[in-house]
Amino acid sequence: MKSPRFVCLFVLFAITTVLAQNPVPLVNQPLVPSATAPGGAGFTLTVNGTGFVTGSSINWNGKPLVTTFVNSSQLTAIVPTANIATAGTASITVSSPSPGGGTSNVVFFPVSAPTTLQFTAFADSAATAQQAIVADFTGNGNLDFAVNPCYGANDCPINVYLGNGAGTFQFIHQDFQTVNAFADGDFNADGKLDLVGTNCTDGLQVCTLYTLLGNGDGTFSTVGNGITVPWVSVLVVPGDYNGDGKLDVAIAPSTGGIYVFLGNGDGTFQNALISNVGTLNTFGGVGDFNGDGKLDLIGVLASNQLGFIQGNGDGTFQTPTTYYSVGANTGRILAADLNGDGKLDLITVQGTPTNTFTVFLGNGDGTFQAQTPSPVGRSLSGGGIGDLNADGKLDLVLSDPGSNTTYILPGNGDGTFQSPVDLSFTSTDGAVGDFNKDGKLDLVFAPTGYLLQEVPVASLDPSTTVPLGSQMVGTTSPPYPMMLSNAGSAPLIVTSMKLTGANPSDFAYDSMCGSTPTLQTYDHCQINMTFTPTAAGSRSASFTVASNGIGSPTSVGLTGTGLAPPPLPYLSPTSVNFPSQYVGTSGLPQSVTLNNPGSAALVIASVTATPADFAPLSTCGNMIAPGGSCSIGVFFDPTTSGTRTGTLTVTDNASNSPQTASLTGTGQDFSLSPGSQTSATVTPGQAASYKVAVAPDGGFNQTVTLSCTGAPAQSTCSVSPSSVKPSGSVVTATVTVTTAGSSAGLTQPINRPGGNMFGSWLALSGTLGLAMLVSLAGWGRERRPRLLYGLAFLCLLSIGVTMSACGGGGSGTGGGGGGGTQAGTYNLTVSGTFTSGSTNLIHKTNLTLVVQ
Repeated sequence: MKSPRFVCLFVLFAITTVLAQNPVPLVNQPLVPSATAPGGAGFTLTVNGTGFVTGSSINWNGKPLVTTFVNSSQLTAIVPTANIATAGTASITVSSPSPGGGTSNVVFFPVSAPTTLQFTAFADSAATAQQAIVADFTGNGNLDFAVNPCYGANDCPINVYLGNGAGTFQFIHQDFQTVNAFADGDFNADGKLDLVGTNCTDGLQVCTLYTLLGNGDGTFSTVGNGITVPWVSVLVVPGDYNGDGKLDVAIAPSTGGIYVFLGNGDGTFQNALISNVGTLNTFGGVGDFNGDGKLDLIGVLASNQLGFIQGNGDGTFQTPTTYYSVGANTGRILAADLNGDGKLDLITVQGTPTNTFTVFLGNGDGTFQAQTPSPVGRSLSGGGIGDLNADGKLDLVLSDPGSNTTYILPGNGDGTFQSPVDLSFTSTDGAVGDFNKDGKLDLVFAPTGYLLQEVPVASLDPSTTVPLGSQMVGTTSPPYPMMLSNAGSAPLIVTSMKLTGANPSDFAYDSMCGSTPTLQTYDHCQINMTFTPTAAGSRSASFTVASNGIGSPTSVGLTGTGLAPPPLPYLSPTSVNFPSQYVGTSGLPQSVTLNNPGSAALVIASVTATPADFAPLSTCGNMIAPGGSCSIGVFFDPTTSGTRTGTLTVTDNASNSPQTASLTGTGQDFSLSPGSQTSATVTPGQAASYKVAVAPDGGFNQTVTLSCTGAPAQSTCSVSPSSVKPSGSVVTATVTVTTAGSSAGLTQPINRPGGNMFGSWLALSGTLGLAMLVSLAGWGRERRPRLLYGLAFLCLLSIGVTMSACGGGGSGTGGGGGGGTQAGTYNLTVSGTFTSGSTNLIHKTNLTLVVQ
């Protein structure tokens, strides 16, 4: 009996496990803490919400933190010190694992010191609208925004503006479906934000639900759901109302009830689940208000009663429980923990005639505590919440188009708010985000206006073009005053000022501000601009100021007209090119004309040419009459080879003195140089060989004759080939020196060096022989023959050695007899010669010959 029961329980558990889905998490405001100053220590971040599961992670700008699961409505995570080292704003989300799961809505976490709520307005359009959404549609970390420019009417496509992270935006034009109400979320779970909205037709009082799937680059693709609903006059509210991990959409048609379209996870939706909760003037405030883990809604009934609409967790809702009366025309319901007790509270915004906001502190069970409505402005229509002053407490933003004002009410952290800070900016709806990444939350308002908190703005007056009029070429205009101002809400730090554009050298500025000034809010200083045209005609440039201001750099155009001066003397031509000339020779002169087109005589002080390669011959004398001219001949006498440049200069009494003309010519020549070997050592009878190179310069291409001198007596020096023609490249020749060898024998002249030595050796040998013979006279007869033979051998040996020594000494330093080349060191000279008419170019190089 127990076994079948166990099997059934196991199967039931397995089926339940397989079918169980993790819901898409929802994050409540505020985070705890809601802001921190940059440069502090790491801390624990607490995130409250709905639909958290084991394995859910808190993400800091899309990157998961080390997260602790507390329960289904609370997570904690450690924020490292490195994450808050510098000012900025983090996007906090919660991601839950599959099955189901997904990523929650975004809540912003400012890393900033407390601010003073000083804003600078940037308005792009005066059209009216009642809805704005801030999101990162491109996933690049820069916040974008989308607005509905005509909320509640037809023929109004959504406008998308992509942020650059520096506080400015680019409008993306697309032919979207028209929209009455819309919301954002990842409806096909691809990690890219999508839009969902209703397209309504006035005459038919019917709307169509459609989805704009994000492409990840700020553009969208329309998906038609084919679902029609009655007229929708209030918001579209996304949420995972059945907890299956797929975002759904709830709307409240004017005919009554709540329609929930369960998402299929691919951007399409199922037909509506309709909950008969009565007719709602508005609804919103999504969250788990009674702590049962299921999403609830808050609505205002037609009777102007606040209703708690409890969710069943399957996409349907129970009949509202009404508690407190609210004013007519309640346009917005905001849900957040305003007093830090972990329970969701409510703020309702009532328009005309009461123009109030009311705080309802939540009890955590779906009931609320009422407070007295607080009047603000003339015609409230929308609102938002966020820690705008970074003091750790949620603040309230209210829109009041009736008085052209937006209000920020700093929160006290207990559900009450301080007196409003008035911002002179008209809107019907607003949203919060940090558009320039400075850690201070900014505001965007429908349709396209936005406010940046504590930012400088450089402003130049005039802001378009500075007309500096007409001015004689070479003269300077009177100064034109410009004004540099800081139109922003923080100090403006100028980093550079410069002139750019077509003719920047024609303009100059004198800054009364200094080169890199700092301007406080609404401060200004003067910059004087002048115009000195360098040429006649239209002249233009730009004056550019780089700063820490939004939209830097700031530029203004500069224009002026140069007027031609009276005629002045001039040289014609102003550039003279001479034909190539051999070095050291002079060619025919080139003519330059000095013209005096003016109405006065031109007095000439001097006519010169530099350097010495050029020489002028002037026929001008010392004066040229008005309208006259004269010729100046210029000779080119190159002093060296290669390109030679110079200047012809005429000094006179004209205002443009001196007049000059550039001179250019080429000197032609060649060079002669030895190869790698400049010295050779030989013995008499050997030959030495060298290389020499002939290199052309200046286009020289003539025949050069080569010769060699300085060879020692009884030797020859020759160059092969004896002439070369270096046409554009270096040519080489071989130098050969042939020496004569010695013809010495055994017979030496008596007076030769070593002759006395020979005689001495003979006398010594003979004397020794006689002495030995005498000493042996008394020896026995039988021994005498052997001794005589020995003495004779010794004498012959002595004579041979003597003769050998005498013969070897005969070579000496003179190199032997018979006319051979004498030993010594000789300097050879190789000459290269080019001769043509009177032109005679000669270059030489030296070689060394050593004869041993």
